Amino acid sequence: MRQGMESEPYIVNGQNMPSGLEGELIEVKPGLRLVVVNCHPRDDLRIEFETGEVPLEFSFYLAGRASYAISHGQGENKFQSRPGLNTVAAFPHSRGTMEIPAQAEARMVAVHIERHVLLEYFAGLPRVDVPELGQALDSGVFPYCFRHAAMLPSMSVAAHQILTCPYHGLARKIFYESKTLELMALQFGSLMEGVPVPSAQPPLNQRERMCMEKAREILLANLQSPPSLFQLADNVGLTHTKLNKGFRDLWGTTVFGYLRLQRLEQARQMLDEAELNIAEIAFAAGFSSPSHFAKAFLGQYGVQPGVYRKQYRASRSRFCG
Repeated sequence: MRQGMESEPYIVNGQNMPSGLEGELIEVKPGLRLVVVNCHPRDDLRIEFETGEVPLEFSFYLAGRASYAISHGQGENKFQSRPGLNTVAAFPHSRGTMEIPAQAEARMVAVHIERHVLLEYFAGLPRVDVPELGQALDSGVFPYCFRHAAMLPSMSVAAHQILTCPYHGLARKIFYESKTLELMALQFGSLMEGVPVPSAQPPLNQRERMCMEKAREILLANLQSPPSLFQLADNVGLTHTKLNKGFRDLWGTTVFGYLRLQRLEQARQMLDEAELNIAEIAFAAGFSSPSHFAKAFLGQYGVQPGVYRKQYRASRSRFCG
């Protein structure tokens, strides 16, 4: 097993990339950093670290599984990353390890935010009702924080676009900055979901949320042959209008829109990993024709499927040598 001791590595303050971990550290602007990891270690990789004061980190896990064990003043966190996981974290004055098994691909994008950047963006806005952010704005340091949830489809799109950035020079710099701000906006929007806001519509109750989750599970299990909207609503005991509204509230899109995003995400993963041609991928992901798939993929990711595949393979070569 390859081992190493890194002082404040990328998951802590973005100043250095641990040995054996392939990726890039991008200074978007002072106090705001982007971390792009695209790692496929030949041997088991274990990284140990210690932290002092830390920035706030938003992480978006796209592929692979890494195991973390972090000891801190609040106790210990052990968790395993997985594709589709989104975390908000700060682990000040902690010790920990990250492990990636041999031949296991790990891809993720993280945003590191210093306090003065938060102050800049929150200037003139009402008091934020997220405890960790409020404490950081008041005290000047980020307290312990660890939240995790399923990544929104829009987060996944932005993170993948960062990972396969096709630009160079000034265009690359502007692209990274715009996508970092997009991820921040999506993350803060998600964090503040529970903050009360005036609304003409009552919020979802617990039963309705459970119905939404059940409907989502049914869709994910039947991407190729999903039930109709009315059948799905009947299966979970809601009206079709309530189901569509609930999907908009929870995942930012309609039932059909969510199904389409999941099919596109499945197709994108096949473009990354499978040796199928574009037409085979289109049908495997549930699209009626390759042209329909290409149009939908272009609309979602801003690039044709074949071009995306070339960009992804070029990025793999850049990261892995």
